[in-house]
Amino acid sequence: PGPLAPDATDTIYMGDISTIEAGVYFIESFTSLAGDTNYFNDTLFASFSIDTALAVPHIEDFEGSTPLALWNTDFTSGTGHGNTSNAMYRRLRSISPTGFAQMIRKTGVVTPNTFLAFDYRITNATGGGATILYKDSVIISLSADCYQTFSNIFVIDTLTHTPSTAMKHKVFPLAAYTGSDVILNINGIWKQGNYWVDFDNIAIAEPSIVDLGPDTSICPGTTLQLYGDSILGASFLWTSLATGDTLGTGISLNVDTIGGVVLVMTNIYGIPSTDTINVTFYPKPVVDLGADVETCAGSSVMLDAGSGFTSYNWSTGAMIQAINVSITDYYWVDVANSNGCITRDSIHVNFNALPVADAGVDVVIQYLADTILYGNASGGSGQYLYYWTPADSLISDSVQNPATIALQFSAIFTLHVVDSITGCDGSDQVTVTVIGGPLGVIASASPDNICTGDAAQLDALAGGGSGLYSYS
Repeated sequence: PGPLAPDATDTIYMGDISTIEAGVYFIESFTSLAGDTNYFNDTLFASFSIDTALAVPHIEDFEGSTPLALWNTDFTSGTGHGNTSNAMYRRLRSISPTGFAQMIRKTGVVTPNTFLAFDYRITNATGGGATILYKDSVIISLSADCYQTFSNIFVIDTLTHTPSTAMKHKVFPLAAYTGSDVILNINGIWKQGNYWVDFDNIAIAEPSIVDLGPDTSICPGTTLQLYGDSILGASFLWTSLATGDTLGTGISLNVDTIGGVVLVMTNIYGIPSTDTINVTFYPKPVVDLGADVETCAGSSVMLDAGSGFTSYNWSTGAMIQAINVSITDYYWVDVANSNGCITRDSIHVNFNALPVADAGVDVVIQYLADTILYGNASGGSGQYLYYWTPADSLISDSVQNPATIALQFSAIFTLHVVDSITGCDGSDQVTVTVIGGPLGVIASASPDNICTGDAAQLDALAGGGSGLYSYS
């Protein structure tokens, strides 16, 4: 630049210094003049340090012995004016109309998935209540070029601030700063009033990964247990996708209805992450054993659950499609389909007791005489109907004690007793032997038609004569 006048100054650009590496840099500069061999009287010394960026994630919770060590600020830290934990705060009023807090180290490197989160509140300094902002503002900004320029991330003012004495949580994406280290800056600007501005849990971090898995189906009547990730300090909020209603706040949730379920998991840095799962029902198997059954003792009832199921499980322990039962009881069956869904149906089967018929003692009468048959019954409901056979040998066949016609031949009379309530019946026989007339015999076989190799019962009923007979 040429000779300098006495006491004059000038600025000379010496070149760039690479400060990529962190550390302390020392700079020494001096003039080199002809004949000047003593550089110490005209040498300048300077030094500066380059700090490494604070790694992501990083949180400032203002705890510990030096809570503001990383801040250039006129804010104070502590638990004053109602804070339940340490916070960074500044009182804005006419005699202190500004507040300034700037981190002295960068944080990075920012990725597309990095967020800024913080808690803040503004309260009246005289009464402790919520404060309405008028023209006041608190500006949160970031620099990605080492303090050269700052861009606003959020402005707390009358449009964005909702008065409350509780901390409000804010989260902002930093994807626009991807690849950069950033410096956080907070500026408070007072216009009127007297209030506290509190900040806590200022974090630059990424959300934790939450994965509820793919959409799934469950069987009606069963429960699906959903789990969030087990992350230290995380909070969980489960809501209905359809209604937004809160379903739970624990690490897990039991689901027994269909629909979308949303999990918002907020990690220790205050960064939320979200996943959604849709739950549907598998088709439920349909099984119908029919109406309850009333039948008579001595019979059996087949219970059939129907075909097409993958498994059967009866209350009797049977594991087949159909079972025969002969005992009064409640019976149930569980059937399963290919999805493992189970349905149960039950049925009551009642075997009514049979009435006990008594046709009386055998009778001997003379040829062409008649007699009275004495029937009786017991058991069952106690209400009976009486029927006798053969009807053509009786004056009346539907009375309890019928009279026979004048009999020429011996006969076997059968009494049928029907329980008039249940319809169940019982029977008994009585033999009337006729003597004194012509000798006769009635032969019968039961059954009267058989297959080769089967057996039948042959009976001979003699009558007439003296009543003393031999058979061959």
